[in-house]
Amino acid sequence: MNLDQLLRELNDHPDDAVANWSADAHELQTQLKSNAISLAEYKELLQDLLRGQEIIKATNDLDTQSAINQATHGLLALASLA
Repeated sequence: MNLDQLLRELNDHPDDAVANWSADAHELQTQLKSNAISLAEYKELLQDLLRGQEIIKATNDLDTQSAINQATHGLLALASLA
């Protein structure tokens, strides 16, 4: 599953915290791809997003944790490609 598909799936998660995290992650990805933010801004905002992810991971099931981890790796890979 690619990053966009994964974020769409998480966006429909019944836990609002997960759905909101996914929406924020997707928006961040879109902003970087459209050059609306710089790579430095992306990395800074990504760190904020990752801090939120740690809180969510502590409260969710294993499948959700795995999906969030996959999305995080995709977001980090995007930073290295930009």
